[in-house]
Amino acid sequence: MSECNHLFLYPCLYKKLLSYFRYNLRAISFILSALSHIHSTKEFRANQRTPCVTFLCFLWRFITFMSISYTEMAKDDPTKKKKALFTIGHKKNILLTKGSLNSLSKPVLRHSTSTKNNLTMKINGIPHRTIWPNPKNPREICIIDQRLLPHKVSIETLVTKEQATKAIKDMYVRGAGLIGATAGFGMYLASISAPDNLAEFDAYMAGYARILNNSRPTARNLKWAIDRIIRAMAGAENSDDKRRIAFATASEIADEDAEFCRRIGEHGLGLIQKISEKKKGQPVNILTHCNAGWLAFVDYGSATAPIYAARNAGIPVHVWVDETRPWNQGARLTAWELQQEGIANTLICDNTGGHLMQHGLVDMIIVGSDRTTHTGDVANKIGTYLKAVAAKDNNIPFYVALPSSTIDWELDKGHDIPIEQREEEEITSVMGLNDEGQITTVQLCAPGTRAANYGFDVTPARLVTGLITERGVVAAEKEKIHGLFAQGQTAL
Repeated sequence: MSECNHLFLYPCLYKKLLSYFRYNLRAISFILSALSHIHSTKEFRANQRTPCVTFLCFLWRFITFMSISYTEMAKDDPTKKKKALFTIGHKKNILLTKGSLNSLSKPVLRHSTSTKNNLTMKINGIPHRTIWPNPKNPREICIIDQRLLPHKVSIETLVTKEQATKAIKDMYVRGAGLIGATAGFGMYLASISAPDNLAEFDAYMAGYARILNNSRPTARNLKWAIDRIIRAMAGAENSDDKRRIAFATASEIADEDAEFCRRIGEHGLGLIQKISEKKKGQPVNILTHCNAGWLAFVDYGSATAPIYAARNAGIPVHVWVDETRPWNQGARLTAWELQQEGIANTLICDNTGGHLMQHGLVDMIIVGSDRTTHTGDVANKIGTYLKAVAAKDNNIPFYVALPSSTIDWELDKGHDIPIEQREEEEITSVMGLNDEGQITTVQLCAPGTRAANYGFDVTPARLVTGLITERGVVAAEKEKIHGLFAQGQTAL
C-alpha cells in the first residue's frame, strides 16, 4: 500500500489538524509538507485524482479560506481579534552554546494584539515580542528572561503581582518601554487577586501601585503605566469591569509602545539618510550605549528603530556597541540583537568611544532614555553623559530616541531625577558562559572590595542635538518639546 493511501486511512488526523490550526499556524507547514511529499510520489504523477490528494487539496483550500475570512472578520469584531491574530508562546528553555547560537529547535512565537504592528524583530528568524499574554490563558503573562541572554533563551510566565514586581526589580525585564508594559500587566495581575468589594479593591490596587512604583525609581514609564491603569479603572462600576479594563489597558500600552517605536524609526531614518548622502553611500557609523533595542521595549526599540529603518531602506550602517558595564547590556543584548537582524556591529569597551570620535570613526550617536524632563535633560544608563561630552568636543551629533511616555512633564531639572543605586555585586562579579557551556558567575576583584553602583546619569539638554520621538525630531528645549506635544498626551 502506498504512503498516500496510508494517509487516507486516518481521517481523524485531518480533524485534529484543522483544530490544531486554529491554535498554531505551524499546522500550515505540516499540510504543505504533506502535499509536497505526495506531489513527488509516482502515484500522484500517475493519477492526480486519488482520494487522498483530493481531500488534502480541499483541506488546504478550506483552511486558507477560513484563515483569510476569520482574520477579515476580526478587523470589524474586536472580540474575535485575539483569536484571529495570536501566535503561540511556548514555555521553553534553550541553551545557546558556542556551537548552537542559531539552533532554536522549536520557535517561541510572540503574541500580537494589534493589526498595526508588523512582526519584525526576530530571534533566529522567528518573530518575537518581549512580553505577551498567553493566548490560551490571559492570566499568564509571558516574558523573556533577559538576565540569561545571549546564552539562553528562557520564557518565564508571570501569574502573580509579586512575580511581576520581581521581574522588574531583578531585571528579568529592563528598558523604559518594557518596564512600563510589564508594570501594566503587573497591575492587571494584581487586579485578579484584589477583593471584589469596590472600596477594598481600590485600596488594594493603590497599595500595590506604591510597591510596584518603587521597584525601579528612575524609569518614568513605570509610574506612567501604573497611573494609566488606575485612571482607566476609575469609572468602572464593579470589580470584574475593573479587571477587564486593566487587561485591555495593559494590552494597549504594549501595542502603543511598539507602534511608537516604529514611528521613531521612521523619523530617525531621515537623519541617517542625510549622513549617508554626504558619505556617498559609505556605511554610516553609529555609536550606541547600553541597550535601547527591541529587548528594552515591546518591539523595534528606540535607539535601534532608526537603524532598522535604515537597513530596510537599503542604507549601509555599522554600529559601535558599548559593552555598558556593569550589566553589559550592550555586549549581551545589543550586539546579539543586531546580529539577529543581520546588521554590522562591533563591540567596544565603554571607554573606547572618545578615541573613535577623535579619529572620525563615528558619524552620529543614538542612545535611549529612561526619563527625560520636559525641559530636555536626559537620564540614561550610566556612562551616557561621558559620550555626550565627547560628542560635543568632536562636533558629532548626539541624538536621544524615546517615546513620549518617557517624558516627565513635572520635573524641570534633570538633577532632580532619582538615580537608582544597585547592589555592589553587579560590579564585583560578572556572568558568562564557561568552556563547558554552562552559565556561571565569577568574582572580578579581591574579597571585601567596595563598589558604588549608580545605574544612571543625566545628560544636560545643552549636549543633546535632538530628541527622536514618535511625532518627529525636536530640539531638547522646553518650548520646542511643548510645541510638539500637548502636555502628557501620549495616546495614539
